[in-house]
Amino acid sequence: MKYAASAWPCWRIILWLTCAVAAIQTIADFTIRPGLLDEALALDGPLFWEGEVWRVLTYSLLHGSPGDILLRAIHLGFNMMALVFFGREIERIMGPRWFFAVYIAGAFAGGLAHVVFGPSHAWIVGASGAVCALIFAFTTLRPDQALTVLLFLVIPWRLQARYLAWFFVGLSVTCIVFGLWPEMGHVAHLGGSAAGFGLAWWWGKGRGLFDALRYSPAAINAVIAKVEHHGIHSLTRRERRLLEQNARPAAPSARR
Repeated sequence: MKYAASAWPCWRIILWLTCAVAAIQTIADFTIRPGLLDEALALDGPLFWEGEVWRVLTYSLLHGSPGDILLRAIHLGFNMMALVFFGREIERIMGPRWFFAVYIAGAFAGGLAHVVFGPSHAWIVGASGAVCALIFAFTTLRPDQALTVLLFLVIPWRLQARYLAWFFVGLSVTCIVFGLWPEMGHVAHLGGSAAGFGLAWWWGKGRGLFDALRYSPAAINAVIAKVEHHGIHSLTRRERRLLEQNARPAAPSARR
């Protein structure tokens, strides 16, 4: 199912809202005092457990470190680029209400994962948990979609969406285990990713999406055509499974 785009889709509203908050955050840092908004809205575990529960969502509107414009611009830029690409697709596929649900659930799950499993002394900001939810929702609903990722913003890397998801999981787990980039909310990334996967799977399963992909004659014909042109070894694991699950036994020949 695809939804028609409106003049002000949800992903665009969140984009402008987050950018506006980043601008206010920067102005407050240099005109009042550094970290003014962070003190009120950033996710801090001890303050959350003391009752400031709004922080589990409001942290996703903030970016960067107090007084550091360059870091804030980089942090905000990466998250908003992902929001534009994956958020636009998720809203087109799932509709505005489900897009909003995925985004908010990702922010909430990421924040909750951080305060439960993350370092208790570290507070976090950023929309990364919500954005990871969008990425994993997309990779769940479009696992075979070919994507081109720029490694280090220079090297083009073409891969299927499912492998991008596993790359993110592997990177976050590796950083947690070996203590790499401790200033980043790796646990929040995993929490948001889990929320995006869960909601997308629930949405797709309820609409028979995965069964439709499995038994679609067009999908089966596409796999057969790929075998004819490139050989059986060119198939991905999912395409092999699709072919095996939908193979029909040959009809018995009539006796003469």
